[in-house]
Amino acid sequence: MTAIKQTASASGFDGDRAQAGPTELGNWQEEAFDDSVGEGTVMAANEQEESRPRRRVHRPRPVDAPDAVTDQAAPEMPEAKSQAPMLDLDDIPDPGEPSAPAETSATFSLDFDWLARQGFFVPEYKERRLALELRAIKRRLLRRLDFYKLDAEKRLARQGKDRQSNTILMTSTRPAEGKTFTAINLALSLALEDNINVLLIDADVPRPKVFHHLGLEAGRGLTDRVLDPSLSAAELILRERSCPLSVMSQGKAEGSPIDIFSRDEMSVFIDEVSRRYPDRLVIFDAPPVLATPEAVVLAKHVDEVLFVVEANQTPEPAVAAALDEILDNNDRVSLVLNKCLAPEAAHQYGSYEEYYARGGKGAPRGAKRK
Repeated sequence: MTAIKQTASASGFDGDRAQAGPTELGNWQEEAFDDSVGEGTVMAANEQEESRPRRRVHRPRPVDAPDAVTDQAAPEMPEAKSQAPMLDLDDIPDPGEPSAPAETSATFSLDFDWLARQGFFVPEYKERRLALELRAIKRRLLRRLDFYKLDAEKRLARQGKDRQSNTILMTSTRPAEGKTFTAINLALSLALEDNINVLLIDADVPRPKVFHHLGLEAGRGLTDRVLDPSLSAAELILRERSCPLSVMSQGKAEGSPIDIFSRDEMSVFIDEVSRRYPDRLVIFDAPPVLATPEAVVLAKHVDEVLFVVEANQTPEPAVAAALDEILDNNDRVSLVLNKCLAPEAAHQYGSYEEYYARGGKGAPRGAKRK
């Protein structure tokens, strides 16, 4: 089972037919997977939701009230493995602002068993095809963003100065093509495998699913911050305790999503997170283009657009129409062909990694065999 990623540009895309060169993602879908009965067996997501209690997050106590009881009690979590202290940029005040008491983001811990049951990337999957296909996506994405052009130290030195090339929009033509599943897997792979700081923002206000898939309770988030810029980002972001992954919900503010997303405060917010977190990739999981216009509005302000297409299901004219709208606002678009079924022999990307991981005959002299 394989899939394809394509790249389109404003000058090279034919409005009637989408054509481009290949790379891949994987056979993904937003339903949960039950590994206990074999790979690819679909299990209804709502059945898991009924049996799966929402996880609570740890919120720090107010500095001026040490004896106060927080709104949500933190469950007992196992201590994270010992590692070097990780700089959390959510706790750094914005340059130029008057000094104030340091603010701390609430924290949570990933439940890898819960993620694995849904088919998401977990550390144990490093030799599976999902991980190999994600590496192909990451290599191209990071190269297009010039992410490795500056090392982490130099990026931090530029904090608050210049707009960075680090914001990514994930969208699709219509619902249920796998964009949220792709966004979460990409964020997990970047954080767990490459140790890259990632901020995943659920920008799909009509159908938010990021927090559900992570087993978290959604609180205030993106829409609240746009409507009230005085809110601190640290108050709205949840930070994973043992890896460089942070998440922000869609928010609870009432009102028309398109009206909120069209405000100047939205572009200011995207510019702020780009400047303030230079060593971090910011991924927005936006609604489908033909379902609601928010993704088109956001496309104006981000550096890269990943456009997910469901193989053999999404009509080509619909894809072309959706791409036309995106390309009118941002010509840095990469296509991801999702849920693409192909025989094992047709799998290309990551083939060398698979070959050597399996200890294949003819491995280079001195190569380790597992």
